[in-house]
Amino acid sequence: MSKKQWAWRAALYTAGTLLSVTGISLSAKAGLGLSAIASWPYSVANGLDLNFSALLFAVYFIMVG
Repeated sequence: MSKKQWAWRAALYTAGTLLSVTGISLSAKAGLGLSAIASWPYSVANGLDLNFSALLFAVYFIMVG
């Protein structure tokens, strides 16, 4: 795989992850509930006073990537 293809895939992956995390964050903000994978970052973010969206992005990036 060339560097250009790799960069394109990395950009698409990051954009997709950001879009997914945005939807989950909006769902949590609206009180609509969370999926099982998003519940523990939500708890950690609330307990440690961290940004939920940033923590969820990091978790998704590590687990899925």
